[in-house]
Amino acid sequence: MKKICNFVTGNMQMLALIYAIMAVVVFAAVNIFFWKISFDLDKEMREEMRECGDYHIDTDEARFGKTVTRVCGFILSIPAALMWWATPLIVGGLMLYDRIQEKNPELCGFTADEFDKEENK
Repeated sequence: MKKICNFVTGNMQMLALIYAIMAVVVFAAVNIFFWKISFDLDKEMREEMRECGDYHIDTDEARFGKTVTRVCGFILSIPAALMWWATPLIVGGLMLYDRIQEKNPELCGFTADEFDKEENK
C-alpha cells in the first residue's frame, strides 16, 4: 500500500494530465457522436419530406429535433468526460446483468414464463 501511495504522490501531475487528456477526448467523442445523430436526423427528415412532396426542408420540427439532440449530447458529455474511467465498468456491469437476466430471469423479478412470453412477442 505504501508503494502505491508513493507512486501516486510522486506522479500526481502525470496522472492528472492523463486524466484531463482522456476527459477531453471523451467529451469531444460524445459530442461528435450526437452531432452525427443530429445530421442523420436532418437527412432522414429531408428524405421523408421528399417522399411526401413537401419541399419545406428547414421546418421548425427539424430544427427543434436537431437542437434537442445536440443539447442532450452536450449535457451527457459532461458526466461522461468526468467519469470516463467508469464507463467500461458500467458497460461491463450492464452486460453481466443482461446475461444473468437471460439465464435466471427469476433473480431479476421476472418469472420464467413471463420472460418467454416477452421473447416470443
